[in-house]
Amino acid sequence: IKNILYFESNNREVKMVTTEGEEIFYGKLEEVFQQVAKYHFMYIHKSYAANYFYISQFKYDQVTMANK
Repeated sequence: IKNILYFESNNREVKMVTTEGEEIFYGKLEEVFQQVAKYHFMYIHKSYAANYFYISQFKYDQVTMANK
């Protein structure tokens, strides 16, 4: 969990981006979020759930992650 930067939903696929790379699996972002919300994840868009610890900058229309 601590190595996950964010989850991205695209149709029925969810992409998990980690410090090690990426993995894609079938599922719903809402169900994934329910499992990881207690580990400081937050919705930054309807299609993205990000790990708060890897967000380096917040703006009104932009979020910058630690991996740029």
